[in-house]
Amino acid sequence: MRMLRAESPRPLDDIGEIVTVHHHSNVTDDTPPPLSHPALSDAGQLDYSGRLSSAVYTSVYDTFQALMNAEMLLHESDRLAITVHVDRPVTLDDGFEGLKCCFLSVLEWVHSIPEFVRLDVDNKNRLIQSCWCDLCTLQFAAHNRQASSALILANGLSFQYNQIEDLAFQEIVDRTLNEVTSWLERMTINKVEMAHIKALLLFNSEASILSPDSRALIQHYQDQIMLSLDSYLQHQYPFLPLRISQISMHIGSIKLVSLVWQKYAKMKKLNICGTILSGLSRP
Repeated sequence: MRMLRAESPRPLDDIGEIVTVHHHSNVTDDTPPPLSHPALSDAGQLDYSGRLSSAVYTSVYDTFQALMNAEMLLHESDRLAITVHVDRPVTLDDGFEGLKCCFLSVLEWVHSIPEFVRLDVDNKNRLIQSCWCDLCTLQFAAHNRQASSALILANGLSFQYNQIEDLAFQEIVDRTLNEVTSWLERMTINKVEMAHIKALLLFNSEASILSPDSRALIQHYQDQIMLSLDSYLQHQYPFLPLRISQISMHIGSIKLVSLVWQKYAKMKKLNICGTILSGLSRP
């Protein structure tokens, strides 16, 4: 398959502006946009009419709005973060401290998404356990997209690449930059696309130990997210029909780098997810 070169996105850096354009560009509450793939009907079955019923369109649009609202809250939190540059050697332990801080940010983000909040506690925890490191890997990659020299962790620790002391952390940084950050930059992934990628990582219907009913519900959420992303991309990149497939394909690279973090955490006998969730559940 020939890969298309992604065009630079329109200069809409503010999420609010992107939401406004998406909503008002030939789209009204009464006239849902045509989709290039089957849409979900009210009963959750596939509807090959190529258009969404008004009820499902509202739910897909609500999904889009919910993701944008959650992303704006996270963006505001990131703007207030303090960055501290250090001159000492940087180790894998520093990386894990940044990972812990990132996980707290992830927890704040997931709890701002209504579809996640509606789930019961057990299924919330199962989803978090299945994707928390993927989301942190993506956030680390995204934060260092434009880092020409300095790298930054979620706890604000800033350092130069040549300050990395051990090979384990160097492997994580190298793979993050080469396998995730590189395609984020190459495809010029914007904030709207980033929000959908994160939501697809979160609502993983293949997460272990989900009940059949919960798995079906999470699959429905995942379908809504894909419909929302597809509708947005048709508006933003009408001449790049393969963009959604390219984005989906690259999500696997996030999971592969996440496994490297988890490998070294296991070697150090760290259970970051379990420890933090356990601490938060205490009265």
